[in-house]
Amino acid sequence: MKNIKKIIFIALLAISAVACTNEEDYQNDNLIKNKSLMGEEYIGFTPREHAQYEDNNYSDNEIISIISNFSELVNNEKISEQTYDINKVVFAMETFFNAAIVDKQDKFDKTSYDAQNFYFTIDRNNEGEINADSLRSKYIFFLRTILEKMGNKFLQFADVYVKDISSSSVTFGLDIPHFNSNFYDTEEKMIRLRTQRVRNINERYPVNQYLTLSTTSDWNYYRQDQVDEQARINCKIDIDYRFILNIQPYYYSFPTNITPNFTWTLNWPIFLYANGTTGCWDWNYNSIINYNNKASAVNGVITRLHEYFHQPGSPSGTCIDVFPAFHEYVVTDLSSACYKKRYVYGFMPQITMANFASIIVHDFMTTSATFNRDILLGL
Repeated sequence: MKNIKKIIFIALLAISAVACTNEEDYQNDNLIKNKSLMGEEYIGFTPREHAQYEDNNYSDNEIISIISNFSELVNNEKISEQTYDINKVVFAMETFFNAAIVDKQDKFDKTSYDAQNFYFTIDRNNEGEINADSLRSKYIFFLRTILEKMGNKFLQFADVYVKDISSSSVTFGLDIPHFNSNFYDTEEKMIRLRTQRVRNINERYPVNQYLTLSTTSDWNYYRQDQVDEQARINCKIDIDYRFILNIQPYYYSFPTNITPNFTWTLNWPIFLYANGTTGCWDWNYNSIINYNNKASAVNGVITRLHEYFHQPGSPSGTCIDVFPAFHEYVVTDLSSACYKKRYVYGFMPQITMANFASIIVHDFMTTSATFNRDILLGL
C-alpha cells in the first residue's frame, strides 16, 4: 500500500508541475548521475565534448584585466600577453564578442534566422598555447566572417567553445541561438531576450493566460527536433539588466533502454501523450499536454529543470535559456500477444547555463569593452 501511494504521489506531482527552478540551486560543477525514479535511471543533462575548456574561476579583477588586454590586442595590436592558454582564449573571445559587439548593437532589423554556427582553426605552440599575434589576425578575420553573414540581423549573446583539438591545433566554434521574430513585436522585447533567465521559485507561468497561446503553437503537430518557441519564451523571465559570462549548453541524454510501461515517461523533462496500434485493436491515451493547457506544459519544463539541478552534482551557474525540442519514441511491447506499439511524444530541452557578472564587471563591460570595426576594412 505504501508503494502504491508513493507511485500515485509521484505521478500527480509530475502532471501538476508545481515545482520551479531556483537560481541558488545551481552551485555544483559535476553532472547528475544515477538518480532513480520508480526504479529507473534518472537521466540528466551532459555538456558538449571538450567542455573543460569553458571552465574558469576568474575573479572580477582578473576578468577586467583579461578583457582589457584582449581589447587592446584586437583593436590596437597591443600585446600585453604573449600567449594565451585555451581556457583563457575561449573566455576572452566569447566575452569580447558579447560585450563589444552584441551588447553594443542597438540598431537592427527583425529578420528571423536559424541557429548560426561559425568555426576557425588556429595553431598551438610547443607549450600547447596560442600566440597572441596569430590569435589577433585569426579572430579579426573570424569576426568579419560572422558580421558579414549576420548583416543587420538582431544579435544574441553567443557561446564560444572548443570544437576539436589536437597537440598542434585547435578549432573554435561560436554558436548564436535561433531567432524567431514572430514572437517579438518590439525592439525592447528583443533586447530583453539577451538577458533573461529561466523562471525561479514562485515564478511559474500564469496558468490563466494559457488561452492567449491557443492554436498558434499546437503541441500535437510538431516535427522531430522542432523547438516550441512559445514554451521557450514563457519558461523565461525578465530580470534587471545583467551581463552574462561563461555561456555553456547542456544536452538531454536520451534513454537507451525503454520499457513498454507508460510510467517511464515520468523520467523525461516533459511528456505529452502516447498512442498506437496493435494487431488486435487501436488505442490511445488522451493528450496530457496540448495547446489547451500549454501553461501547465511550460511549468512542467521548469519542474523538470528543477528536479535535475536541485541536487548535488548539477552544473554550476544559472539556467538562462531552454529549448524544448520535440522527439518521438516508438516502444514495442513484445510480451503482449498483440505486440503493442506505443508512440510516446515528449519535449526534451537543451538548456543553457551561464554566470551573471558582478556590478563592477557589468559596468566595465558596458562602458569599456568596445570594438573598432574599421580594422575589418584592412582584411
